[in-house]
Amino acid sequence: MSSLLAGCSIFVLECDATDADRLRSVLEGVGAEVSLAFSPGEALVRLERLEFDIAILDGIDCVDVCKALGGIPCMFLVKRRVPQVFPVWPDTPVLIKPAPETVIVETVAKLVGRGGSAAP
Repeated sequence: MSSLLAGCSIFVLECDATDADRLRSVLEGVGAEVSLAFSPGEALVRLERLEFDIAILDGIDCVDVCKALGGIPCMFLVKRRVPQVFPVWPDTPVLIKPAPETVIVETVAKLVGRGGSAAP
């Protein structure tokens, strides 16, 4: 197991349980601590109680969640690019599913200031 994201706390909003489990497995496999929410409403409630280093958000329904993050870095992991949302956050990475695991991990690492490779 790589420890590229050891100690990194990641909040994931993913509405698809299969995708959420896969993403959690990938991130925990490189040492991250992962908290999941399965809907924007659940995410907004959990954001009031949790502290984390980065958020990974699933799609257009996440606009309110993204706004609630304040200065916390985030990225989108979506099934398709939604043009009307992403210009609001032009510097926020957008990965299209199914994104390669190494690309997801390396994008997270860059956003939390940990360069390097996701390879073991």
